[in-house]
Amino acid sequence: MIGMGVVELGGGRHMLPDKIDFSVSFSEFCYKGERVLIGKPFAFVHAKIQGQTDFVLNQLLKYIHIGPN
Repeated sequence: MIGMGVVELGGGRHMLPDKIDFSVSFSEFCYKGERVLIGKPFAFVHAKIQGQTDFVLNQLLKYIHIGPN
């Protein structure tokens, strides 16, 4: 789903003729099992349009589980 999120940001193709925007991506994801602190980001989204960021984050949050140790 992370890869599909990059496609939604424009960093991949829906169809073969689509252009790829190499300036959009995700970075600094936390690792599975890593402790997440309140106020510390668990990933960064690099997008050109705020609306894209909100949409992609809402989609990704469906696949991220944060629970007790």
